[in-house]
Amino acid sequence: PADWQADDILRPLFGWRRDDGTRRFRYAYVEVPTGGTKTSLAAGIGLLLMVGDDEAAAEVYSAATSRDQAKLVWRAAKQMVLESPDLQRVIEPCANHLWAAGSGSVFRPISSEAKNQEGLDASGVIIDELHCWSGRDLWDVMVKRMRSRRQPLLFAISTAGIYSQGICWQEHQRAQAVLDGAYEDDSLFAYISHAEKEDDWTAEETWAKANPSLGVTPKLDFLRDECARAKRSPADVNAFLRYHLNIWTEQQDRWLSMEEWGACRRDIDWSKLAGQVCYGGMDLATTRDLAAFVLVFPLPDREYAVLPHFWIPEENMRERVEHDRVPYDQWRRAGHLTATPGNVIDYDFIIARVLEASKTYKIKEIGFDSWNATATASELQNKHGLVMVEMRQGHKTMSAPSNLFADLIHARKLHHDGHPVLAWNVMNVAVRADANLNIMPSKERSTERIDGVTAAVMALGRAMLGSGAVPRPMRISFA
Repeated sequence: PADWQADDILRPLFGWRRDDGTRRFRYAYVEVPTGGTKTSLAAGIGLLLMVGDDEAAAEVYSAATSRDQAKLVWRAAKQMVLESPDLQRVIEPCANHLWAAGSGSVFRPISSEAKNQEGLDASGVIIDELHCWSGRDLWDVMVKRMRSRRQPLLFAISTAGIYSQGICWQEHQRAQAVLDGAYEDDSLFAYISHAEKEDDWTAEETWAKANPSLGVTPKLDFLRDECARAKRSPADVNAFLRYHLNIWTEQQDRWLSMEEWGACRRDIDWSKLAGQVCYGGMDLATTRDLAAFVLVFPLPDREYAVLPHFWIPEENMRERVEHDRVPYDQWRRAGHLTATPGNVIDYDFIIARVLEASKTYKIKEIGFDSWNATATASELQNKHGLVMVEMRQGHKTMSAPSNLFADLIHARKLHHDGHPVLAWNVMNVAVRADANLNIMPSKERSTERIDGVTAAVMALGRAMLGSGAVPRPMRISFA
């Protein structure tokens, strides 16, 4: 291994011990740019777990969502055995696995395509290029299969991906929080080598910051050529940032910046807003997927706070998790959305939540899209006295609040509490313009949901027109 791999990864990962003498770390997340010899490092760790970990009948798996990807690390490990007489004395390379007869240990590739993942007793799991994974089912299976081992290790290594709610982004955030000291997890080893977004991506000192083996791999001339290519073609800049500087990037066609959205996050105590004027937006356009109700609170200095609520039908939730590759089930467990009984959304739950909010906050108006919401809006207004305002989902109606929504985010004046479902909606939203350059939120693919953004824009539209939209008497600040 390179010096940095030995000093920064291998020694701390395998050197730290618990009171009972077993390895401290059960999970490892390593993120380095392309060319950082990730596959070789992962393969070497797999062999160490197989025959150098004092584990009888060790079972080590190179795991990926496809057979071909799963075999990459395993093939690299097999090649190491073929090139090492010492390893060949204890490991026999077979067609589809490596076998150590002395300890009864095995190292084999496995993918989510495998028909039978039952009966595994994994002591080590190696995952290369986690950013390629769309779901987490195989991850969860392998974690479950490690539970009977004395000191199991799941080692995941990857390059940065695209901002998403996928498993790599989830594990990246968890690892970064551990590195930042914001989250404590003694079982997780984290190593991330990257440049900062504000760094000059064309500067060679920035390249060295992200690439510990720069000059050996990748070669400096190679990065110079790639940088020159990106300068000539802006479309290649994101690829350069991701693969060579290990910086998480955004989709090229995204309307809103996730970096700017993240900068709007505040630690909000919603109880401080009790009794304050606010405006609502309601998007119930589908009965089988996601529905949203968002409150927007005008604050001093033309700033706003957004409080979202989401619903999904319980019977369809698992299907949506599989089909959309979105962790609705995790969000439900964390309390970020409500699953209503049945296979369509039960609007009684939404009505109850709106009424509950109306008792806590002073909701002046609620804008709604009439599609699938007319009956709900009618009940809220005629039976419960709330002011409901139909907002046509057209460019002329939605353009001004859409522009304001984007401007507030850019100016860091739209405060939110980091709600993950709303963040996912923001990540998904694109923009559609008419011939007069009026804009409105849009989505590019049917699996992407933007209901929370649409509801927030409608609420903001009502706040723009409302009197007393900036309540001056009471000054409230969020950290």
